[in-house]
Amino acid sequence: MENQIIGGAAEELSEELGLINAYTLKTLGADEVFTFTVTLCDNETDRDFDRFSTEALKGLAPMFVGKSGIFDHSMKAKDQTARVYKTWVETDPVRLNRQGEPYAALKAKAYCLRTPSNADFIAQVEGGISKEVSVSCSVARSECTVCGKNTREEACGHVKGRYYRKSGKKVLCCNILSEPFDAYEWSFVAVPAQKAAGVTKSFSGEQPAEAVKTADDAVPFEEEYRNELYREIKRFAAVSPHGSALVGETLLSAMSIEELKTCRREMKNAAEKGLTGSQLAAKRSLKQGSENEYFKI
Repeated sequence: MENQIIGGAAEELSEELGLINAYTLKTLGADEVFTFTVTLCDNETDRDFDRFSTEALKGLAPMFVGKSGIFDHSMKAKDQTARVYKTWVETDPVRLNRQGEPYAALKAKAYCLRTPSNADFIAQVEGGISKEVSVSCSVARSECTVCGKNTREEACGHVKGRYYRKSGKKVLCCNILSEPFDAYEWSFVAVPAQKAAGVTKSFSGEQPAEAVKTADDAVPFEEEYRNELYREIKRFAAVSPHGSALVGETLLSAMSIEELKTCRREMKNAAEKGLTGSQLAAKRSLKQGSENEYFKI
């Protein structure tokens, strides 16, 4: 995340303050606000093997204008820290994402008030400590890159993170998130899933234990899949109570693929119990007192 205090030409300063003051009751001056630029999300495959399509990023851009920045997806009003006042999608035609497409990212300008209570937060941002972020939004499609099915509506059986042979090419199984229809908030988080934006996500349910093999599929590349399982287990362990103490290199290396998948599931469940929110999870029934449930897809 790139920190940026309002400055520059008088016209630019006036435009920035005009956008900010659209959300205020009192007209704020340049010395009363702190602004910064943040990458909300991009079209790169993340650690949970999901990625936004470039069109989805473009659709999300106007939805995030005016949305609050909070901490750990906490829906308490007292945790509101900043607000987005401008968004845009940047595309780098030279840099390619993991799927071989031009890299694109959803960028935003946000502001907070320069008050004594925000002094520590501003110092954390300027010092690069409060940096990683996660977004909370809803999408209609989550398309499997192997078979093209919308996994929001039906399970396809392909396992995210594994490689398959499709039309003679090696294809990484992941879900392409598209057709966004709402954006809720963005949060500062400690453990990111997206490398560029730091998006943390949780999911309800597990992928089927065995991958579906068709005539067009090849056996997944076991070593690469094992390494991906290692990384996921360690990431979940980092935010699980006593998780780091339970996961060691020697123990993991001795496990079979099925044992690693079981370990990942258990560490994932433990991590979810220790986190207050997440970016993307399958829709579920709204329970009494859990007003945040629909904020996860």
